[in-house]
Amino acid sequence: MSTPEQRKALRRYWEERERVFAEYRAADAAYDAAFDEWCKFPRLPRPARPMMRAAPDFPEECRNMTCGAKTRQGHPCRQTDLYPNGRCKFHGGASTGPTTAKGKRRSALNGLQRKAKPMER
Repeated sequence: MSTPEQRKALRRYWEERERVFAEYRAADAAYDAAFDEWCKFPRLPRPARPMMRAAPDFPEECRNMTCGAKTRQGHPCRQTDLYPNGRCKFHGGASTGPTTAKGKRRSALNGLQRKAKPMER
């Protein structure tokens, strides 16, 4: 069973992890640009790959944490593979639908398509 404190700790872990990986992606992009420049002028010293800090360790209090949401039968959910919000894919999944105008247009067109008829034998 998960408590609100555990879910907060899990959320803090995922936020910190995302910050570390955002820094890594930015440093990697800067290194790629420097390496491309070095390829044009190989007489320059080759750029060094930046040292990055490690991702944070998973919080010990969140190990074996379950979703804990009430199922239709009224029992607590026992799923242990959780999203950053502390819930499983059935009780607080990641998708909230399309957010961009292009995605919303594509989603609206899905309802207008005819369903394929099953092949007759």
